[in-house]
Amino acid sequence: MEATSWKVKDFQEATMDAYLEERKAKEGRQHALDKLKQADTGRKAN
Repeated sequence: MEATSWKVKDFQEATMDAYLEERKAKEGRQHALDKLKQADTGRKAN
């Protein structure tokens, strides 16, 4: 039983890590898109 709970814990941690990595990547993409929009808006204003 003990081994199983370890596997579950490892799986949960791996899943959490993957989730956090994915979220970080999404935030990074969103940040880049925002920067592009700002640059585009700045160009149109000039």
